[in-house]
Amino acid sequence: MSFKYIYIIILGVCFYWGMIFSISSISGVPVHQLLVHLGVPALQKPCSDMSIVATWCDWSSDGRNPFVQPPIDADGRTLRMNYPPIFLSLRWIGLSASSFHVHAVFLSLAFYLVFAFFACPSNFRDLLIWIGIACSPAIVFAVERTNFDLLVFVLLAMATFLHARRLTVVAFIFSASLFKFYPFAGLPAVLESGRRGWVAFLAGVALFVAYLYSIRGFLPFIFNSLDGNVSCSFGAGVIPAVMGRPDLQLAFQLIFLCFGFLVGIIGLYLGRHQIGMEARASFAGRVGLPIFIVLFLSGAQFDYKMVFLIFVVPASLYLMRNPSALVQTVGKIWLFCYFIYIYWMFFSGEACLRNFMIKQGVATLLFLFSCLICGVLYRELLVDWLKLFKKRSSQIAINTMI
Repeated sequence: MSFKYIYIIILGVCFYWGMIFSISSISGVPVHQLLVHLGVPALQKPCSDMSIVATWCDWSSDGRNPFVQPPIDADGRTLRMNYPPIFLSLRWIGLSASSFHVHAVFLSLAFYLVFAFFACPSNFRDLLIWIGIACSPAIVFAVERTNFDLLVFVLLAMATFLHARRLTVVAFIFSASLFKFYPFAGLPAVLESGRRGWVAFLAGVALFVAYLYSIRGFLPFIFNSLDGNVSCSFGAGVIPAVMGRPDLQLAFQLIFLCFGFLVGIIGLYLGRHQIGMEARASFAGRVGLPIFIVLFLSGAQFDYKMVFLIFVVPASLYLMRNPSALVQTVGKIWLFCYFIYIYWMFFSGEACLRNFMIKQGVATLLFLFSCLICGVLYRELLVDWLKLFKKRSSQIAINTMI
């Protein structure tokens, strides 16, 4: 582990935000306007997502149910609660409308610190890539809103740090799934040919099913979320929404699912090449890729959800160093598409329909190549499962003959 490069990533992030706040204080230009010029769709009121959760917590502390009787903010907006009820327990750690800025700062600092240790670049080229990701509009978008996807990222990153301890990994993935459901898609990463992986996986499934059952009364409120949103978004539901045909969303989801499945099969074939990937990079990719695929297929997602593809970057860097030219090309195209998308709002807005559709085309390419790499990374697990199945089948056949 090169701590020197980790320090440089932290210094790069500090320089980015330091320059923004310095220019704002000197010129008098508000911070959110400077962020908008850098491609970040910032709001006048920072930390808006954390602020909304804090308002729900205050509402609940006053004895009112934000699911049934949602609060109304100063702008007259109805703040319907579409998060699991566990968010209301954050009031026990002091989250409120008067203190949410402190919590937002701590969550942002935790995210950047964990990000730097997760990146852990080994050379100068990788260092520049990681700093570019940390300061990209899509990632800064998540920090500016202080969305709780930052907390989910921190929990999942801790799972990758302890990837050899399967039950601990399940605990972190389950903890992340308490706040947002989609981290559960990364649970198959714990599977391995031995009994330990299957026990951990089944334990995680049982816990998640039990959790969903315990909050079943809140699920209609939770799933009544951001349907129809297309601004600063990606996913299978964006194009139908732009067309004004939300009834076509299911058809688009099925089309993307079929193409993604076929590309994943190709990835299994491509994975026959010796990948030679470090265990943590492979495990992180197996966690992040299914989460992104599920998010893409579920509908329209805000661009800050690109934070979960950070888990795939180490795997793509390994693929770029593979002896096979074809595997190298896959890694390069994936990383190129990722950078184009997370920096899209810096170079081009969404006012022009042509540019908007090109952006969705890049997101589609990113989805397809993510499915391809997912097949590559899961091939090793599938081969181990098949070998184990054949071995046990042979043992059963011999015992039957005896």
